[in-house]
Order: sequence, then C-alpha cells, then structure tokens
Amino acid sequence: MTAIKISVVIPVYNAKNYLFDCIKSLLDQTLSDCEFIFVNDGSTDNSREIIEKYQKEDSRLILINQENKGIGEARNSGVNIANGEYIGFLDNDDFIKDDFLECLYNKAIKDDLDILISKTILGRDGKFIIKD
Repeated sequence: MTAIKISVVIPVYNAKNYLFDCIKSLLDQTLSDCEFIFVNDGSTDNSREIIEKYQKEDSRLILINQENKGIGEARNSGVNIANGEYIGFLDNDDFIKDDFLECLYNKAIKDDLDILISKTILGRDGKFIIKD
C-alpha cells in the first residue's frame, strides 16, 4: 500500500446541501495518496447516507459517526485516526481546486515545512474574495 501523504479531516453537521461539492472536489484531486476523514457530528439530515454512498465508491473516504460534540471534538476525532504525513482541514461546505493538495504537499516537501497556511477564496452572493 502507498503511504498516505495527506489526511484531510472534514467535520460534518447537517451538510446535505454542500457535501456533493466537497466530496467531488476531494475525489478529483491530482494527488491520490490521500485519505478523507469525514466526522459526522450527530447530523440529523441525510449527511451520513451521502458520505456512505461515496465511501462505497472510493476507499479513501473514511467515516466516523459520533454524537454531536461540536466542531473541535469532531476535528480531534479525525486527527486521532489520521495516517497522513500531513493533516489538513476543510469545512463541510468547502471545495478545493483539483491540484490544491498536490501544490501544498509539493511546497511542504520542497521547503521542508511543518505547517502550511493557504489563502482561501470566499464565495458569497456571486462574488469571490481572496482572504489571507
């Protein structure tokens, strides 16, 4: 088995309207040596079922189900089982460019970095704002 380069932890709470874009952006990454840890934090909608559907199609998706403990505890649950050389975080309504993880990983390796922080693009009302 190939070593996991990046574990991405995604806390999920009632995210049925956003999960498709989030999951699709992860599965479309050019860096394939990743795992995507979704922590269902007591969702009362069908978030769990959506993740389970994609989990059957791609073994890189990992699902943790827990009672609602809040976003911090959900992130910690994901970190506790992460196997990646690096750990990243997304919110359940985030989506990323196809080469996002590969670019970050290559930068981290090239410059021997322990931590990377990227700019984000906020999309609201049809406008996009780059946030440092």
